[in-house]
Amino acid sequence: MKRLSKKALCLAAAGLVLAGGASVGSAYAYFTTYTEVSGGAVFKLGQTKTEIDERVENGTKIVSIQNIGDYACYVRATAFAGSGYTLTFADGGSGKWSNGGDGYWYYSDLVQPDETTGALNIKIPQELLGDVTEDTELNVIVVQECAPESYDENGVLLPNGPARFQKTAGN
Repeated sequence: MKRLSKKALCLAAAGLVLAGGASVGSAYAYFTTYTEVSGGAVFKLGQTKTEIDERVENGTKIVSIQNIGDYACYVRATAFAGSGYTLTFADGGSGKWSNGGDGYWYYSDLVQPDETTGALNIKIPQELLGDVTEDTELNVIVVQECAPESYDENGVLLPNGPARFQKTAGN
């Protein structure tokens, strides 16, 4: 095996030092470049979050949704009890819940932080109530979702409804 001469090793070392030294300037510039701006804006990062409250009275599940997030939002809700049972939904007296025609009920007003919707009543069928014993549970599952308030290009608040909750390309 042939050994490298001292001259070749010195030339190789000098080449590495020169190559490394040439790149230090651009790396140094990258890490030390800065800019200054005047004025500014404060961004508050928060979340839109809701919590459900549900209770059963006289064969009706009474549902309300509280906004526990940082921003106003719209909400919708639905419920399931298995394929053998049909649940009946009705506004609980606020006049703000309406059927969206897609299986969900929509609350028409924005729900502000720390506010709660009016009641949504879900009538549980008598045959489902009759199937409940000490060994079985009443299993009516309520699903609720929220969406932050949003505005159109003219600054007009967009209303609540199925289109607000549909997935679009890129979401």
